[in-house]
Amino acid sequence: MSKANYSQADMIVIARRFHYFATLDLADFTAFDASIDASYLSAFMAAIITAENHPDDETILDIQRAYTAALEAQEKLCRKTYQRLKLFVEKAFPTNTITQDEFGFNDYKNVMTTGELMKFMAKLVFTVNKYSANLLAVSYPASDIANLPVLQADLTSAMTAQDAYKNERVHLTQKRDELLTKVYEYVIYLGKIGKIMYEDNRPQYIRYLLPKVGNSSATSRRISSQARVVVFANVTIDDYYTLRVLVNGLPLQFYVAPNGSTSIPANAVSLTPSASATDFSIDELGFDPQYTGTQNLFVYNPNTDEVGYTAEVLT
Repeated sequence: MSKANYSQADMIVIARRFHYFATLDLADFTAFDASIDASYLSAFMAAIITAENHPDDETILDIQRAYTAALEAQEKLCRKTYQRLKLFVEKAFPTNTITQDEFGFNDYKNVMTTGELMKFMAKLVFTVNKYSANLLAVSYPASDIANLPVLQADLTSAMTAQDAYKNERVHLTQKRDELLTKVYEYVIYLGKIGKIMYEDNRPQYIRYLLPKVGNSSATSRRISSQARVVVFANVTIDDYYTLRVLVNGLPLQFYVAPNGSTSIPANAVSLTPSASATDFSIDELGFDPQYTGTQNLFVYNPNTDEVGYTAEVLT
């Protein structure tokens, strides 16, 4: 997560959007702060690309899962090999419990962890070599005797690799946070300036708003034919929204109305599917500043097919 608790993917999308608009408005930014020039935006994009190319949480977890799976497979192979070996030990020493215990008969049930299994395998290699002639005499394969140290070494290697990556994961996470924080600092600075410069120019002001962080700040869903649902409840005069229709080439209608309203206002905003979202201020969606009750943002599907949308609050 970045400082503002955006995911890595969300932070990159936000940053690219800010970079795009700041490029369009570069003359205004440079006039406001001479340090914001083409080279500044180039450095901003370089920071975005570096953060984008760094492994994200899911990739880091996937790699750790792979190391864990490899270790578990090696443990299973060691345990399976030992169960096979026991049959031949019992065949070679059917009544000699002292020798059987040298092979770990009395200890194996307590071998629970990977570390314990590593110690057990080291002792087992020594014991098998010690009694190799006895085992060969009862047809225990020479190849299995030769392979036992390999199994022990592979188990140790798998354990070492997993432990090493656990430590590396900490460093990767720290590095990711550093990279995202750097990107976030660009976004915050450009956002502050953009909102100052364009305070009286709402279309451009909206460009420099950030999505609100929190479970209620964004929603994505599909609504059935002729359905009307609340997108966000209890909206306020200071809210801005990013809205997008997703599928089928069919429009949806968005509007603000009092809580409990059942009619669709004539000035409802109709949106058709788009590759990008569209930003709106609350008054553009029909907010009534004179109304003292609760007002909600609604969406209505006038079509005969189900249609999806996404919506997000900006701040």
